[in-house]
Amino acid sequence: MSVQTLSRVAERHDLPGHNRPGAGSLPSPSGGRRRRQPAWRRLAAVTVGGWLATAGVAVAADVYDFDVRHPVYGDIGTYTDTIERHGGGWRLDTRLRVAVRILGIVLHREAADYTTVWQDGRLVSFRGVTTTNGATVELHGEASGDVFVITTPSGPRVVPGGVIPSTPWVATVGAGTLMSTKTGRLDRVHGIDLGNGVIALHGLDLVARRYELVSDKRQEVWIGKDGVPLRFRSYESGTPIDFELTADALRKLGFSPDPSRVDADRNPPPPGG
Repeated sequence: MSVQTLSRVAERHDLPGHNRPGAGSLPSPSGGRRRRQPAWRRLAAVTVGGWLATAGVAVAADVYDFDVRHPVYGDIGTYTDTIERHGGGWRLDTRLRVAVRILGIVLHREAADYTTVWQDGRLVSFRGVTTTNGATVELHGEASGDVFVITTPSGPRVVPGGVIPSTPWVATVGAGTLMSTKTGRLDRVHGIDLGNGVIALHGLDLVARRYELVSDKRQEVWIGKDGVPLRFRSYESGTPIDFELTADALRKLGFSPDPSRVDADRNPPPPGG
């Protein structure tokens, strides 16, 4: 199982600015015109590590734990993804628990639980509950024909069927529509494949493919062995919040983290230090 190469996806899927000559409705064998595919089928939204959406049989769920780190406050919480793959798609259960403290006083607390179902190259179901400093937002959405209907506290909204959720397991190369799993907000997003590189994680130098998603804010994801995110980063009001795969999760992937480096990674020097 290898990471699916995402470069040139936009060109292959006829995204705006990447249309090939003759793209659009195609002649049918009978000489008529074949109906153009729905927009969500042409969107360059792909699952990271394409094997996730093409597995032929159901397999046991895999659990991936991430540490959540702030550049000033250090470790601020945990993020866990449980992914269950099945024929043509997957189900992802996400659990986030974050608390930012100074001298024992909680400045910010956030808890979230999401369930995302991806089938045949599109989002078919989403359920999410996020509580931020005591205020709760509930979201739910279902695919309906060529569209997706998302219900937020302000009511239902019909959005393009090619909408993608803000999760590191789904990347878009080229233009797309991104749905916030926290608020349900929709933003135009542009994804860039930045190619392979090496990142340091728990005393290991790991090869990872880096992607950048730019919408109302900037997000980055580094994909490693078996298409699993090793690190992803979200910029909140300009501050980078890192989500890094734990040492135990790396061991499950067959790596051998350096125990002497685990604590050092948990408490990195401040920026510029």
